[in-house]
Amino acid sequence: MTMVSDMSGGCKRIQGVLCDGMKGENYWLHGCMKYIAACLDLPTQYNYQFFNCYSGDSVMQIFAKNPSVEAWSYSHECTREALERCFFAIGYNFTYIASVENAVDWLPRIRESIDRGLPVIARGGGKTDGLQIDFNCIVGYDDGALYYLFCDKEQPSPATEYDFSELVFVGNKKSDPIPLVEGYMEALCRVPSLLTKPATEKLSFGIQAFEDWADQLSDGSLADYDNQNVWSVHGTYLCMLGSNSSGFGLFDKVMEYHPEMTWLADVKKQYDELSDIFQTLAYRDGGVCGGFDMRPEDVRAPEKMRPACALIRRAAKVTRMISECIKGHALSDLLTTSSPKGARP
Repeated sequence: MTMVSDMSGGCKRIQGVLCDGMKGENYWLHGCMKYIAACLDLPTQYNYQFFNCYSGDSVMQIFAKNPSVEAWSYSHECTREALERCFFAIGYNFTYIASVENAVDWLPRIRESIDRGLPVIARGGGKTDGLQIDFNCIVGYDDGALYYLFCDKEQPSPATEYDFSELVFVGNKKSDPIPLVEGYMEALCRVPSLLTKPATEKLSFGIQAFEDWADQLSDGSLADYDNQNVWSVHGTYLCMLGSNSSGFGLFDKVMEYHPEMTWLADVKKQYDELSDIFQTLAYRDGGVCGGFDMRPEDVRAPEKMRPACALIRRAAKVTRMISECIKGHALSDLLTTSSPKGARP
């Protein structure tokens, strides 16, 4: 159980890290939301798993159409959508500053929030920390520094140079939080629409993301790829598949609350296949085409990518089967606008 204790001069402190990478907790926005929930004295069950599942991150593969762009996760690239769901779930308004031009101008508002005992989510941090693009929490301040709680650290770190690019402030309470049983059911109902989400100019999602990933590796478009780090065209998508290949416990939680939904055992078997695809691509016998250690010269050669592409396309087919199975049970009918909490984001 996560224990919470008061920290003099700042926000509450919790034991342990906000995101444990060894447990697959790789999407830092949800570690930040877990911390905010603790500061609002919500039950500890409003944790990383809950926000990961409710936001849709736990099932969503994404793909960046520009091979030089490293796409991390759904919540990382579609932050406003994820924030709308997460704050809706806990019943609070929020303010999202999507582009910070002069960080110093925001110091008074940051300090005011911390004085209320509420951390501020920031993308980026102090220049000495080397974490410029992920989310963390600003939890304290003194005359010369802000104190950041990075999601993989147990103790806050001071930063005297402020280079955050985005900020999220907790607003006023508007309703009680969604009961956990409803939250996980809503997350399940939302899966088909997430897996078939239409592509944008820059990103594709779900089933299409797998197909685009395989197409890029096999169509020759990377023949002139000159980056020695192939993470942005393969490693990041492999990491995403590994993080999401079990749905991060979403289906177990729904079956815990609704044991009569025995058909979810079939969905779990399909996710077991996704997990097996990940293990084969990444690790088994050194990984297909080197797994996470894929070489740039191999990425530029479509014929060498065929074994990996076959498995990625299989992942797309399995994902389509998952979407159709859940959709076939008409669960989307449960997502109505008649709830006292209003329309779901």
